[in-house]
Amino acid sequence: MSSNDVPSGCANVPAPRVSSRRLLILCAASLAAGIGAAKLLDGRGSVSYSGTLRSLTTTITAERATRIQEVVLIPGQRVVPGDKLAQLTDDQLLAQIANQRRELVELTADLKRVQAKADVELEWRKRELNGEIFQTQMKVSTVTQERTSRQVEQLAWQDYLKNLQGSSELTEAILPVRSVAVDSPFADERRLQAILKEDAAAVAAEALTAQLALCEQQLDRLRKLEQELPDKVRVSAGVNLVETRIERAREELSGLERQCEALSVVSPAHGIVGTIHHRPGDMVQPGDPLVELLDDERRHLIAYIPSSAATKLQPGTRVELVFPGNQRRIGLVSEIPPHAIPADQRIPLTDSQVEVKVEPAGKLWPKLPVGSRVQVQVLQ
Repeated sequence: MSSNDVPSGCANVPAPRVSSRRLLILCAASLAAGIGAAKLLDGRGSVSYSGTLRSLTTTITAERATRIQEVVLIPGQRVVPGDKLAQLTDDQLLAQIANQRRELVELTADLKRVQAKADVELEWRKRELNGEIFQTQMKVSTVTQERTSRQVEQLAWQDYLKNLQGSSELTEAILPVRSVAVDSPFADERRLQAILKEDAAAVAAEALTAQLALCEQQLDRLRKLEQELPDKVRVSAGVNLVETRIERAREELSGLERQCEALSVVSPAHGIVGTIHHRPGDMVQPGDPLVELLDDERRHLIAYIPSSAATKLQPGTRVELVFPGNQRRIGLVSEIPPHAIPADQRIPLTDSQVEVKVEPAGKLWPKLPVGSRVQVQVLQ
């Protein structure tokens, strides 16, 4: 067909073309739809979030200002209660222990000195006291003997008076006429003398009895003093005072040594050594963390879920976990904190996140290092 055969109304109409911009939009929409469909099919109608494997952590802190001398274990090593983790040192405490031990040695030497002084003093005092006791015992014996003699003399004069009275009555009964000898003044004089001597013997015996009582009281006092003498000499020489100081020094030394024993950091439970916060030579203050122990038997997961999605969760919600190596396990939401982590204002369109705690359920979780990343899939 020639050009002359073309209709005159169609001579200036261009061929139809599709816009390139519209084509790019259609391609992007198709790609997004494909990715969304793929994710929907892969997640089985769930939304995936990131999570971190955690375990129950025991933090061991410093009890006083000290310096790290040695770290015995390394991260990842298993420990049991009583295993030594680290050794601390306190130069001031060691100086106090050395001074206390030196003071204890000096006090012990001082105790020996005052004890020797007390022994010498006690020996001299015992000799003097024993001599006084002996003299008092001799006096008691003499007074007792003299009192006995006076009592015998008194009894003899009493018998003499009885005999004298008896012979006078007998004479009067036998003789009808009284004898001149009986009525003589010499008889009355002998009776009077006998009465006076009997009274004198009685008074002397009574005085000797009182003197004997005083001697016995003195003897009891000396014997009591003899029992109390060792304690009195010890107090006088200062033995008790030095012994008290030694006892107090020993108690203080024992307390310092217990503090020194506390400088050995030991494991309070079974676990795995986690973070070691300091190195040998570092200074630590009371309350500073030293070592973290991880309980490998009690693990959990912290899922970082946007606050908008966390409001739809409840304790006991079942979630699917995808561990490294595509190992799938089940977990249950156990705790949803009331606060969220503020969003980073530098990143637009970001939502605040909530650290949701997930506990194991069903099949045991794989043995992975604490801190491993885990994918958390929440069903929609």
